[in-house]
This record gives sequence, structure tokens and C-alpha cells, in this order.
Amino acid sequence: PAATWTRANPGGRVLALVAPFYIADSGALGAGNPMDERLISRLLDCTAAEDVQLQYAHDFRRFTGGTTERGDVEIRSTATGGAWVRVAFYAPASASGTVQLDVTTQAAGQPDVQVRFRYYNANGDNWWAVDDVFLIATGGFACDVFGDQSFGGQTPVPPGTGTRP
Repeated sequence: PAATWTRANPGGRVLALVAPFYIADSGALGAGNPMDERLISRLLDCTAAEDVQLQYAHDFRRFTGGTTERGDVEIRSTATGGAWVRVAFYAPASASGTVQLDVTTQAAGQPDVQVRFRYYNANGDNWWAVDDVFLIATGGFACDVFGDQSFGGQTPVPPGTGTRP
């Protein structure tokens, strides 16, 4: 089993996401193998972007009775002083679906934006799977964050029509 984010789906999870997707699977790795895993994008140039939305599809599956596994969605850029800023947090309940977050403050006009999905405090628990990650801005700007547009075959929904955690 994979000890970090992978596209291999080591636990053979049947999800609403279309394979291949990224997954950190604590349950497949097993107890006694703590996970603190980070899926980090390349540097993204948003200098021409104004109102910026981060959109992703995901399945955060918490294991009831296990450790308090957590999932953070974070973003950094020059606007954040290079520090990771949490824009979404998952725990103690499971969550899934397509999410759209306003990250204008962290990303608009910035040449060095990065997105990070951090799955941590997991030890023989369940999983977090992520797919179809986009930055979307006014004027038709859309950036496939992980450069994998074939993942799931999804295209961004118009800003303002996604769900928020």
C-alpha cells in the first residue's frame, strides 16, 4: 500500500470520483503507520486574475472510532507572505462532493500561488481522495492545478455555483 498521496487507489475504494484521482489511504496502509501527507501543486501564475475561486471534487472519509484524522486545504503566495493559509478543514465528520472556495485574497494578482491538500493525524483510519482541482477567475481564466485535465474529465463549473464546506 502507498504511504502517501497516490493515483493507484491502494484500497480499491469505490468512490463518486472518476479514476484516476489522488488518494491518501490510511486504512489501506494499516494501523501503526501514521500519515501526515501533503499534495502540493506547482507554482501557478494568477497575475492576470481577479476574483479567484478554488474548485475541487473530493471524498473525505473519516473512520468513526479511529484517530481524529484531518484534512486541510491550504493556499500560499506572496500575498500570504509565503505562509500556508487554511481555506477549508475536514474533521470530525465525513464530507464529499464538489467544493468552491473564494481564494481571491490569497491568489488574485499573484505570480506564485500554490495549493496544498494535507491529510494528517491518520493511523489505520480511512481516506481522503481529491480530483478535478481548478483555480477559476473572472474573464474565463481557468487553471488545472495539478495539470491533469484527463483526471475525471471534468470542467470547472461557473463561479458561484459550487458548494461550500
